[in-house]
Amino acid sequence: MSSVRREDLDLGTAMGQGGQGTVIPVRNRRINQQWDSVYKEYSQAMRPYLNGDALTRMAEEIERLPGDDARWLAEKTAWPAATVTYGSQITGFLMRAIPAPFRFRRIDMTGVGRDQIAELQFLLNADAFITGIGLNVSPRERLLLLADIARTVSRLHSLDIVVGDLSPKNLLFSLGPPPSCFFIDCDAMRLRGQDVLPQAETPGWAVPAGESAGTPASDAYKFALLTVRLLAGDQTTRDPAAIRGIDAGLAGMARKGLAADRSGRPAPSAWIPALEATARRARTSPPPTAPRPQASPSPPRPPGGQPPPPPVPPPAPGGTPAGTKRNQSQNSKVGSAVGGAVLLLVIIIVAVALAHSGNSTTPVNSGTNTGGNTAPAGTSGNSGTTGNSGITGNSDNTGNSGNTGTGSDPWSVVQAYYSDINSADYSDAWGLFSSSMQQQMGSESGWQQGYNTTASVQVTENSESGDKVYVGISADQTDGSTKTYSGSYTVDNGEITGASISGG
Repeated sequence: MSSVRREDLDLGTAMGQGGQGTVIPVRNRRINQQWDSVYKEYSQAMRPYLNGDALTRMAEEIERLPGDDARWLAEKTAWPAATVTYGSQITGFLMRAIPAPFRFRRIDMTGVGRDQIAELQFLLNADAFITGIGLNVSPRERLLLLADIARTVSRLHSLDIVVGDLSPKNLLFSLGPPPSCFFIDCDAMRLRGQDVLPQAETPGWAVPAGESAGTPASDAYKFALLTVRLLAGDQTTRDPAAIRGIDAGLAGMARKGLAADRSGRPAPSAWIPALEATARRARTSPPPTAPRPQASPSPPRPPGGQPPPPPVPPPAPGGTPAGTKRNQSQNSKVGSAVGGAVLLLVIIIVAVALAHSGNSTTPVNSGTNTGGNTAPAGTSGNSGTTGNSGITGNSDNTGNSGNTGTGSDPWSVVQAYYSDINSADYSDAWGLFSSSMQQQMGSESGWQQGYNTTASVQVTENSESGDKVYVGISADQTDGSTKTYSGSYTVDNGEITGASISGG
């Protein structure tokens, strides 16, 4: 069945909302007669851009493919399984919920573990950070994971499917064994030259200026970039030399893959033997890291499961005490806290110009939803799948995770902001603030000075609620010290309209 009516779905509570729409668990449909399903409902703002015919062809693709290819596509991706209609209009599609192996128990900043979708973004960080959130990833596992991604992209290409927005926002990982990947946001892929929505790119993962996205060549470029960043444990580097110490041959391939000359880029399939050969020589245990400091107990959450409000920042030296409103004349230029770490704004205690820089693909579930309970074990299985996109009814299980796509959701905007800061694109970062925020902060040059003593930063999303995203921040300073912050950003229509950050 390639189409279902919305009114025939038993829908649960919305699990997440992003720039493209909302993801909702479906209680009375199972995909392939075995997997929990979720419904991605496009927002009213996105529907004018929706190519319903292309989405319908996507939903029919698994039924069209030979059994082995169909089975593989259903097991490696959250491929659209059926369009959903309301009246005569296509409103979204059904897809499988994220399989249990692609989740992990993440240790948050308070030392408490919680269920977390295993987005590849988590692995684009230093080993100390990765260990601190509860993961242990060896150099061999990184290489074997990249080999599986290369195999997956190569096979997608053989089916005339281009990933397009190939980035760690749309990729999940499992350490297995063996390490493996799972693609989400598949409605952003290009099937036989047709797009469901206009091609978009994750900030920090765009192809060179003037080059079209959504081609095998753009996938080759982004795979090379992913290889460099995953092996280097660095979210923003574009320098192949960063992995020369791991393997000079891989560094050479990355240099060709990131070249402007598209004809010389290695195809994903060309990477597989080199990655596997390097993996055979690589360490099988993570590098040693310093022990994680004991964290204080997590504060209780208020009724309804919402995250607690972020701490109120301390007053700036010589400034107005936290919680006290300033009049308009006092806000013509916002004062900074020690080291330019926290800026206080009127109406709400806002802190945005932290003395640190950030990253486009920071570890967390941007554009996705962590959902509630862990998905039932075995939902990624290889056991007797038919390769059909068959959707059956009367299931008591609820889908517990899904992806909402990239766009102007709060976390994506915060990521774009930190990507610009980390790249010293201060003008672009400044442009992500609403006009009212800019007016309250004063001049762009004064705001920019708040980052003068910053070396690097790690930013994680702790939770998301509506237009607000709660984050934790660890900022390395140029003097070798580290400062930590926590709080929230508020985003509306792709602009940062407020923030409440404390720490330092």
